Amino acid sequence: MGLVFFRMENLAFGRSPPLPYQWSRISTWWFDNRLLYTTARRGGVRTGARAWIEVEDTPAPQGPLEEFLTRRWGLHERILGRTYYLPDAHPAWTFRTCTLLGWDDGLIPAAGLPKPAGDPVSVLYAPGLPVCFGPPMRLAASGRPFA
Repeated sequence: MGLVFFRMENLAFGRSPPLPYQWSRISTWWFDNRLLYTTARRGGVRTGARAWIEVEDTPAPQGPLEEFLTRRWGLHERILGRTYYLPDAHPAWTFRTCTLLGWDDGLIPAAGLPKPAGDPVSVLYAPGLPVCFGPPMRLAASGRPFA
């Protein structure tokens, strides 16, 4: 199990997705080619995580695991008891190889999962990229869009 950091603003509905998601403060600080990434949960149990990485100039090869973990096919959102699907489109991520210099995580145990043993399996860096969401489609109970 690895630690995955991400940030997503759900502009379509102006609120966070109904995942076991907690609003957090996310910060990044660059020191030459080293990046310190921190997140601190707001409200409820206050905890957070930090990752300290050295970002290489070397492009990282992308395999099936990287594609599966980073490719988004759409967003599912529940609003007023109905589930909606928003398709999305974005260019491919461009990953760079990283060296993990240190990390500390309180988020995974706060979610009720056991603390990971050892270092993450993969540490990659990618700059942000633009994402376009299509119009929301209301889903039937079967999970398929209404005709």
